[in-house]
Amino acid sequence: MKVRGSSAGVRAINTTGFALYATGTPTGTNPVIYGVSNSSGGSGVRGKSDGATGYGVYGESVAGKGVVGYGNNMGSVGVDGSSLVGIGVKASSFGGTALEVDGNLKISGGNTNPSAGAVLTSDASGNAVWQKPILFKGTYYSGTGYNLPHNTWVTATLNQTFDLGGNNFFPTGSATNPNSFVVPVSGYYDFSGYVRLALYSSVYNIERVEYYLSINNSTTTFGTESNAINSDANSSAANIVFNEIIHLNAGDVVKLQVQQISGNSLTAKCMRQFSLENYCIKIK
Repeated sequence: MKVRGSSAGVRAINTTGFALYATGTPTGTNPVIYGVSNSSGGSGVRGKSDGATGYGVYGESVAGKGVVGYGNNMGSVGVDGSSLVGIGVKASSFGGTALEVDGNLKISGGNTNPSAGAVLTSDASGNAVWQKPILFKGTYYSGTGYNLPHNTWVTATLNQTFDLGGNNFFPTGSATNPNSFVVPVSGYYDFSGYVRLALYSSVYNIERVEYYLSINNSTTTFGTESNAINSDANSSAANIVFNEIIHLNAGDVVKLQVQQISGNSLTAKCMRQFSLENYCIKIK
């Protein structure tokens, strides 16, 4: 049977049973129902449902595949699902795998915010978005060093090594917030760093060196200390390696503060390195 028409070539309506039923033993070249569209934007087969629980197209298989889509040209799409406000494609499984991807995967559009090096995260409801890691490193290294007075907290001088995920780290010489990290989004942040000081004296040694991470100029946040090491006839040195995981709020200003306690209240030198670095993936 061959039917042509400007609207509906064949129209079938049902109330209780099947409006159109076809059965057979098809092969790959002889399907039971075959729809072809030769016009751009046309549909070889189209299904529509106006009911809230109905199906525009429904495919079911006992052992094979209920619905198969295939695209054989560059840029063609095997299965294309879209929605104005609902769900374009929904996959579910009672006991197996809801979605299996064999090949490349691309997630973009909407508010997913794809970008190079981003990490896929989700909120409490499972909605996924791409997040750029917030990553910086500031260091100081000098052959001449600078002075650190006895028993005096000093903001560590830090030069920028890198700052990824936005302009969040402000090195020494910045017009605002020099030697600091300004938190871009609320979340947990992992800070690590290294402090090494030297005191040049044949009589007195560094007794200890201390640090803390200053948050909004608070002097009571996360500190530790280290006793002198590598003492010899003419000098002594002390160092600290630290790691802190802190919950911070957007806009918080973080600085590395250090001080040294030495015999006879002598001034020490930062000869080696200050280092402060951070890695964070935003968690709402």
